[in-house]
Amino acid sequence: MLTTTHTITPDKNDAENWYVINDGVMGGLSQSNFEITGKQLRYYGHVSTRNNGGFASLRYNVKPLNINEVKSFKLTITGDGSDYEFRLRAAQDSWISYVYKFQTTGEKQTINFTVKDLKPQYRGRKLNKEVYNGKQPIEIGLLIGNKKEQDFEILFHNLEIIE
Repeated sequence: MLTTTHTITPDKNDAENWYVINDGVMGGLSQSNFEITGKQLRYYGHVSTRNNGGFASLRYNVKPLNINEVKSFKLTITGDGSDYEFRLRAAQDSWISYVYKFQTTGEKQTINFTVKDLKPQYRGRKLNKEVYNGKQPIEIGLLIGNKKEQDFEILFHNLEIIE
């Protein structure tokens, strides 16, 4: 069986498709930002638990990739030792996020996971809903929300989407 890989790598020419959503949408005070340098994206900031806050997220609008069915992912990052979530949205008309939690080591690492590892959530609540169907993702992202006040920094090198 032929395997096809689609790679998302940060590019300054594609910076308008990356954006930040923090807990300020719900009254929180967390702050974050990103910068693309070379072929990596630096995402950094401060998560605040004040004012019912507690998360910061980075998102990317995925361009059409001509995908038949996603089987797995390879996420290459350099983290700060904190726990993060990889998040994926599969349909424009759905706000369900499919989530994979992972811990960073402080070193560059490649994290492998399958579509079956993604768990459906909405606003942090686990859902008893359908699993991700493997279709073209419309949005991917990283989220930090460890229920504590903390500074953070993670480098996103690339994401391989494997059919």
